[in-house]
Amino acid sequence: MLNAHEIAELEKRVFRYRFKQKLRPILGLSVLAISTYIIFYFFLCVDTQKDETPPPYESNLSTHSALPLLPLVSEKKQPLLLQLPRVETNVSHVTMQETRISNIPLPKDDFSNDPKEEKWLDTTLLPPPLMNENKEKSVIHIETKDVDTIQYLKERFDKTHNVVFALMLCEEYYKNKNYSESNKWALIANNLDAENEKSWIFFAKSKFKLGHKEDAQGALKAYLKNHKSKAAESLLQQMSIGASIE
Repeated sequence: MLNAHEIAELEKRVFRYRFKQKLRPILGLSVLAISTYIIFYFFLCVDTQKDETPPPYESNLSTHSALPLLPLVSEKKQPLLLQLPRVETNVSHVTMQETRISNIPLPKDDFSNDPKEEKWLDTTLLPPPLMNENKEKSVIHIETKDVDTIQYLKERFDKTHNVVFALMLCEEYYKNKNYSESNKWALIANNLDAENEKSWIFFAKSKFKLGHKEDAQGALKAYLKNHKSKAAESLLQQMSIGASIE
């Protein structure tokens, strides 16, 4: 039975398997796109620099026609006093305003002896009253229930048709000593990925447990013709000497 932690680990394994399959083409396309962009940008900068280089200064001077000289117009400058407005200052008026302003009594800014002000300051500095709140703390009970492993793996395989779930079903049936179902899911996994080592191993082990020793050995020999596998070689040797297969 799988608990919540094992289910999360299973999802991570599936994600890693899919990510490895899609990572290489994505990296190749990214490198190709970046290289194309750099080459295009380099040639574009070279062309723009060639277009923006100005011609020599001497050639510019030769192409311009000489401008006709305009006659100078002499203007009579008017005296500066005529341009500025005349300002009259009344000294006596200014002195009268200064004396009137100086005679105005200044307000008293001493608030130290004002009892009302002291009372108002004291009340503002008081802390707010404490509120008695008796709230019951809610307790959350989390119950983890075991999930039927085989049923869960079958549902995941029906949705994704991923070889990982087929191999896990094969392994679960083999642990439960249901060798016929284990052999069935080993064939399904092998049809999805014929290069997968585990599908051949579980097929041979389940066949051996079902009493088909020759079929089990033949499958291992066929796999070892094109692949190097220490697990397959060890299993074939155990079957040949009649050792117990776990």
